[in-house]
Amino acid sequence: MQQAFDLLLFLFLISLHIIFVFINTIKKGKDMSEKYKKVYKNGTTYHMSESGVCRDIDVEDWVEEVSFGEDVTKIWLRKNSRKRFENVKRIHIGKNVYSIEMPNTVFPNVREVTSDRESFPAGRMLTERTSIGKIDLNKTTLLNAFCLKPEEPLDLSGIWGIRTGALVGCCSEKVINSEQIEMVKKSDFLNESNICIEDRTATCGVKMAGSIVVDISDSKDYVIPEDATLIATDVTFVTFPAGSVIDVRCSNESFFRAQRMRSYNSCSLFLNGEGHFDKEEFACLRRSHVELGLQNEEYVKVGDIIYSKDMTELLHCDYTSTGNCETAGKVLIPDTVKIIAESAFEYCRGITEIVIPDSVAEVGRHAFRFCDGVEKMTLGKHIKHLGHECFEYMKSLTELDIPGSVTRVEPICSFCNDLKNIKINEGVQSVDFSRPWSQIRPDVLEIPSTIKAFTKRSLIGIHTVVLHTNEIPKDLLAAMHDYEAPAANGKYKYNYAHEKAIISEVLCIKTPRRRIYIPAEATDRNFDIMNDLLNRYGVYAPANFFQYCRTTRQKLPLAFMEWQDVHETQTQNYIRRNRKRLIQDLIEENMEDGLVMALKDGIFQANEIKDYYDMIEDADMQIAKAYALDMTGENSKKNVFRL
Repeated sequence: MQQAFDLLLFLFLISLHIIFVFINTIKKGKDMSEKYKKVYKNGTTYHMSESGVCRDIDVEDWVEEVSFGEDVTKIWLRKNSRKRFENVKRIHIGKNVYSIEMPNTVFPNVREVTSDRESFPAGRMLTERTSIGKIDLNKTTLLNAFCLKPEEPLDLSGIWGIRTGALVGCCSEKVINSEQIEMVKKSDFLNESNICIEDRTATCGVKMAGSIVVDISDSKDYVIPEDATLIATDVTFVTFPAGSVIDVRCSNESFFRAQRMRSYNSCSLFLNGEGHFDKEEFACLRRSHVELGLQNEEYVKVGDIIYSKDMTELLHCDYTSTGNCETAGKVLIPDTVKIIAESAFEYCRGITEIVIPDSVAEVGRHAFRFCDGVEKMTLGKHIKHLGHECFEYMKSLTELDIPGSVTRVEPICSFCNDLKNIKINEGVQSVDFSRPWSQIRPDVLEIPSTIKAFTKRSLIGIHTVVLHTNEIPKDLLAAMHDYEAPAANGKYKYNYAHEKAIISEVLCIKTPRRRIYIPAEATDRNFDIMNDLLNRYGVYAPANFFQYCRTTRQKLPLAFMEWQDVHETQTQNYIRRNRKRLIQDLIEENMEDGLVMALKDGIFQANEIKDYYDMIEDADMQIAKAYALDMTGENSKKNVFRL
């Protein structure tokens, strides 16, 4: 857990650094526009802004110490400066300095730093102690090593991380006391300095700077030696070829330092080292084959799956060295398991069915992501938490039944393109499928009565919602509408058939009492009006939402669907005014059942049915003709069958 905390801390500090650099960049632009004055003290000329920023410096040849005194707040010497002050041996940091950026080459021979500010400790090199406010995080970063010569070792005692550029110009033949380093890039050693690198590629396939692995060879067989304490953060999966065999002999603590910055894609890992490592580290070993060494006392491997020692946590499903999941077919998870860890089955494409027992209470983030061969999944009845996108990209999954024990359902199944039916059982209290790129288009989303309200856009992409009571949750329609989507502007081909209409142009809320149809292509203002009507009147809201359509082309099909469910007078009058177009559209779509329904539901009056018959007389719709003749009493005059 400490390593995970350190990683989160590092990422947080990086984020702060990026924000700081952005702000400073703006401020630098302002500083550059400021008028600089030259301040001369003890043989040194400081180019100072009014706000205390030292942007340049000139030092006379006889000067051995440069002091950045109390009037300096920032030392920002230009990175591309070609100035070199060879005779300066010592620099002093004043108590008001809180930011330092300067190239090594300006002071290549500095070997002593004195300081009046705690965040920049005195020593042989320039370092910075990281803090948040008044909290000292006990992390010391190397800022400048000042061009060490070959005979001068790079002593990293007490150093946690190395800032980019800190080793430029260094030529040390030895790197010592590197055991505490946790964050460093290989480029800091290989590209920016001339520090001597120990080449062990012949025996181990790696290159070392002190106890740090800074590079690997093109071989597919590697040994992480026992004396290694860190693998540089940018030695990543890109450099480890697929099918590599990595024999880890260093301590587990050393191997998993900065592990979250790395992935071993389709590699075989043999963890032969000693010591503890957190179970969260297995998430970085997805798509890898993992063998536990004899010294392991924390985890157990059963078949292709690694568990915690007590079998209560399922941590990792193995891959072959060629990148194929070793587990295939139906997977029955043991009933001892309570937690399925993050990324445990990620990319296991050979699995076709998964049964999760009632003992499981938690499914971790991305646990089954990219298991695109799974067609059926059974979830246990006592799951309390489904991690973020735990079922993402399960493209063969057609149904998902979420138990009521999960009180909150977050985005869990984005890009499940074949998912047709999502049932959310009684007990679930909130649902959020709000990711606009989720690509979920189920035919049916069943909502329990325990959900009383929704937030805007939390169900976007869902076209049909089924309720098992007549109580409509507050803001359900606002949840289904994407307020940020561009207007379709009539691009849809509107359908009279319910099954076709709900694919794109119509939203549908099904209750035991009625179906409520809503035009998908309406203005945000009209959606707010319809949402307010549903909030106020629920299932008794008027069945005349056709009037809120954005285009007239959509109004008639929607009005016809609404009339079939609820006989609203306003809807009937609109259909009667447009009866000729309705009949023409139904003939074109070959919807004889729709024509019959228009007669049976009493939309047309007796004097209007004659117009109806004349329009369908040439169509091959015998049943519709028979109904029309029955209603006009013309059957005795026509050579057609009587109903």
